[in-house]
Amino acid sequence: MDIHSFKDLWLEEPVVVLDTNCLFDGYRFSSATNQYIFDVLESANVNIKLPAQVLQEFEHGRETEKSKALARYKDASKELLQNIKTFKTDMSGKLASYEKSDFPSVDNLSNRLMDLINSMRAEVNTYEQQIESEIQTNKEVLDKDLPSILVRSLSSLGNVGIPFNISELIAIFEEGERRYKYKLPPGYGDIGKSKNGDDLKRQYGDLLIWKEILKWASQLQKPFIFVTNDNKEDWWELEKGSKRPLQARAELLQEFSSYNSNGIVFMNLSELVKQVAIIYGKHSYQSEVEMNADKIVDDVFRDKADLLELLDEDYDLTSYLVHGGDLAGHLDNILEDVELSNAKVPRKYHSFRVTHEGANVEIEAVFDVEVNATLSLFVSNDYSAREDTDITVRGKINVSFEIDFEREDTGPLFKTESVRSKVVGYYEVVDVEMDFVDEDALYEAYRDSRFE
Repeated sequence: MDIHSFKDLWLEEPVVVLDTNCLFDGYRFSSATNQYIFDVLESANVNIKLPAQVLQEFEHGRETEKSKALARYKDASKELLQNIKTFKTDMSGKLASYEKSDFPSVDNLSNRLMDLINSMRAEVNTYEQQIESEIQTNKEVLDKDLPSILVRSLSSLGNVGIPFNISELIAIFEEGERRYKYKLPPGYGDIGKSKNGDDLKRQYGDLLIWKEILKWASQLQKPFIFVTNDNKEDWWELEKGSKRPLQARAELLQEFSSYNSNGIVFMNLSELVKQVAIIYGKHSYQSEVEMNADKIVDDVFRDKADLLELLDEDYDLTSYLVHGGDLAGHLDNILEDVELSNAKVPRKYHSFRVTHEGANVEIEAVFDVEVNATLSLFVSNDYSAREDTDITVRGKINVSFEIDFEREDTGPLFKTESVRSKVVGYYEVVDVEMDFVDEDALYEAYRDSRFE
């Protein structure tokens, strides 16, 4: 939705309903962006409603989310030091084998490499000291617990829903069982989350939230905005290929219209915050970038005509798969060679780190990508087998660009010509899927080849 359409909608004083994941996002970004989200939502708190189910889910998961946020920076240096330790162990083993084989000047090489490893460890420790102030600021913001402050503010305004009573819950659970059976939204993607007692509220949590929205819709007769970062198909019509949300499921829009003729709009938190921030003069490009880092990185991957060119620059990925030992550990036969043929857009992102210097931005992201490959496997001195396989690899990408402060409202955040991307750091084999290698068949093929 462009800013002009949103302003028109905002003039009608819509009811804004937040999903649980929106509250948890108040712990997941940098301290500056967490504060920004809270300030913007506080500007609009008279419009915001919080379903009782959302409050229950928030209270249940709040401490876990805070703990993960507190560990964010500590994990950064811990991961780096662990990678260095692993590298040192592997390198020591290789050097020891070279020494046993009487390679020349191994001692000198070993000393130089160990000096470099110690230098890397010192750099990580220096980095940890440099970000100490950000760690302290992050802790102070988390101690304030901005999402809880927002919840208390909404509660004081009477904007938190009243839980359904027992008979209402039973009716909703029974309806939910029928809806889920026929994949009627919302919530059927949560089938299996829980099966009995109070846990049924988890399995039917989305439906409980939706029922509260419909109850308010009937009472208030205003336009509604539902804000959620849950991008599953049981809420949204998804774009083919990218699986990105396009609009609310038609069934939900139709159901809402039977309670309220003013309509409902679905959007994610970053979109709501951007639009409201613009209206109240609080917009931050830096925070907008951070809140959309996953989409920006995903766009970079999707815009690449040849993903292998990015992933295997200078044969980095091929070399790692052949020589790194990680892939070999998933195989029964000895790995001789790897030929990469295709790569799919990453299906999962694990973490993002965003840094700013004026208009210049860098995003570092950890991703999982599936590559198609043909493996050459040793069978005997005279015969090798070739097997097609799908390998899920974890890697890290660095994306840099310049923010476009003069962009059109619906245009990209960055100057397209300024975008640079490079896979950096490391690879790790997460999973290997290949056809079962029949050892007897391999031997038969080898034996037959000898007599051709």
